[in-house]
Amino acid sequence: MSMDSKHILLVDDEADFRLAMALLLERLGYQVSEANNGLHALSVINSCLRENRHIDLIITDIKMPMMTGLELIDSLRKQQLPVDIVVITGYGNRESMSELTNRGCNKILHKPFDEEELLLLLDHFFSGADHVADNCK
Repeated sequence: MSMDSKHILLVDDEADFRLAMALLLERLGYQVSEANNGLHALSVINSCLRENRHIDLIITDIKMPMMTGLELIDSLRKQQLPVDIVVITGYGNRESMSELTNRGCNKILHKPFDEEELLLLLDHFFSGADHVADNCK
């Protein structure tokens, strides 16, 4: 599958951050869908499922109104949707990292991060490497 067919769902309540990330991802050749919280993300995911459009990766913030990133992850795991999840966060104590791992997060990207970190992360997911055992590092 070519890179330009990869579909990323970006979930963050900060509109400026979401726009900047979406523009960067689109410039890199990815198809990007956006949501401003976990509930909105579930709606986007359900629309994609109805339209038979696959989401390859979800990049989500943790702290958002209405439905947090943790609640989104829990909901996705209950539905057993086979999608990789990256959490972006400005918060990161040892307890929350452990909780993310236990909930099925695949990777954590700490804010602030630079474009190189994002490129390495995307390469990690889309290079075909086995990353499932590499939870939240």
